[in-house]
Amino acid sequence: MTAGAIKHAPPYPVPRDPVLAGFWRFLKNPTPRVAYDPRPWRTFLILLALFASIAIVAGFAVVLPIETAIDAPQSLLEDEESTVLLIALALYAVLIAPPFEEVIFRLPLAEYQPALPLIGGIMGLVFLAGLAEVPLGLILSLGGILVVYSLLMLVAGGAGLSMRLLPKMGPIWREHFRWVVYGTSIVFGLIHVANWAWVSYGLVEVSVMPLLTLPQLVGGFVLAYARVRLGLIRAILLHGGYNALVVPFVFLT
Repeated sequence: MTAGAIKHAPPYPVPRDPVLAGFWRFLKNPTPRVAYDPRPWRTFLILLALFASIAIVAGFAVVLPIETAIDAPQSLLEDEESTVLLIALALYAVLIAPPFEEVIFRLPLAEYQPALPLIGGIMGLVFLAGLAEVPLGLILSLGGILVVYSLLMLVAGGAGLSMRLLPKMGPIWREHFRWVVYGTSIVFGLIHVANWAWVSYGLVEVSVMPLLTLPQLVGGFVLAYARVRLGLIRAILLHGGYNALVVPFVFLT
């Protein structure tokens, strides 16, 4: 093999399976070692279509029936009457939320480097400031979830700052990577409960909250796969592209 061939060889084995098959395999056994993709934009478009399809199916099959059955609160986009504020919320959803949320929940999804979970944990705590307008009940629940998540990330990153622990953290992180993916994806979905204009927190309301965020719960796994296979920048673009497709859909429905 020539020196040039060695220089340009992909860092990891090229994924030869179809995108959807690779995604399914990732769901069953998440691994940080599938980062190279020879046709990244083709994969990007397939994952965007998958994400949007999940949202549409879950919206019609789960979210809308629940809204009708229990008279659930509207989403903040539906509840807002001011055109200017609607446009501001839409721009926030497309341009600001994706990079912020991807840094919190997807930046750590890679081979272990102390800075990645540290940054994710710090940004998770900063995100708590964005809950200032959320009702107290949601602040207590979502805030608690975010605090636990952020502290776990800070502990994981902080451990790697120790020269004694650093050599051990890589294998530990890789061994338990599936739980990192599952945990970040679930927390990502649950925080979107704040997208709804809740006025009460009875047993029924609390029980349906995870179902109303089903598109985000499943979408969190799509974004996790995109982050690992395509990198953080394309995961951010995928998140923003999905939001750009969904915001008009929310308006129309």
